[in-house]
Amino acid sequence: MHKLFSKRRQDFYKQNSKYLRYVFNDHFVILLFLMMGFLMVQYAQFVRTIPENWFWGKIIVVLISLVTLIFGNLATFIEEADKQFLLPKEEEVKQHIRSSVQKSMTFPVILFFVTALILYPISAKSFMAGLWLPIIQVIILAAIKYVLLIQKSNSYVKNNLLNWDKAIDDEKKRQTNILKIYSQFVDVPGIKPVVKRRKVFDGLLNFIKKEHKNTYLYLFARHFLRTGDYLGLYMRLGILSIILLFVVSSPIISLVGVLFINFILLFQLIPIKKSYDYQVLNRIYPISKEEKNTSLKQLLMVLMTLLALVQTIVALFTFKKIILVPLILIGTLAVLLFYTSRKVD
Repeated sequence: MHKLFSKRRQDFYKQNSKYLRYVFNDHFVILLFLMMGFLMVQYAQFVRTIPENWFWGKIIVVLISLVTLIFGNLATFIEEADKQFLLPKEEEVKQHIRSSVQKSMTFPVILFFVTALILYPISAKSFMAGLWLPIIQVIILAAIKYVLLIQKSNSYVKNNLLNWDKAIDDEKKRQTNILKIYSQFVDVPGIKPVVKRRKVFDGLLNFIKKEHKNTYLYLFARHFLRTGDYLGLYMRLGILSIILLFVVSSPIISLVGVLFINFILLFQLIPIKKSYDYQVLNRIYPISKEEKNTSLKQLLMVLMTLLALVQTIVALFTFKKIILVPLILIGTLAVLLFYTSRKVD
């Protein structure tokens, strides 16, 4: 039993490492390091301004620490077929679930440690404490997380019987949530997108003329608005860029941060191109590859231009140097034209 679940764990980790190679490519890593450098400089400047024994600093540290408890679920690696083939070994499976608690603590503890180090400049001033504070913080969070995972493992057993369906569904959701992150960057087999009509956006689709040349433009726009998490991703990163413009005082750092977010968004919207490749009948459409690529470029141009215009309007009120404001639109369009010419054609 131990060998079986150890192999499943190793196979899942190998699958993750395979996708990570595509996520952290050369361009993304360079931009990520640049963004981290800018954020570190901004964070250092912010820490210098906070007063000692700062009340809101205590609230910030506590809230962020509590949020980290959300991450890191119980990893059991139980599969659908186990409730038939491993039913005679139910006691051993229950023992495996209990032992999975210790293995599932690795990621949360690392996250608690990194979070405590990042928050230490704020917590040191706010709580007027030394290096012992992040150590206590990690220990408390680890203890709470351990209790939560114990309760989770106990919830699978009722009247001394294993609830196979609940254990299987929870493990499937855990792995799917992880793979969904990679699916924003690469194609991940087995991820089924959730389709929602979202009637409020039906009017936007009606703006697209029902013409032969707009076939894929309509399909791509429909996929963006109704399928998967593309619309949510667009809204989340857009709101994040607006918050960045308000929070960061340096216009240059804000500009670089906004362009970085726009690049990440564009990078994750490109896979819309393959959204209908699984439908074989689409191949009989009398539409050339060039027309299909043009439709995707048109959709991306509308989405990125609209976002850049909103960011530019906000920057008019937040940037001290007005001359930098047009660079948001210019930079976004430059990245759009350069990147789509390489990735779409």
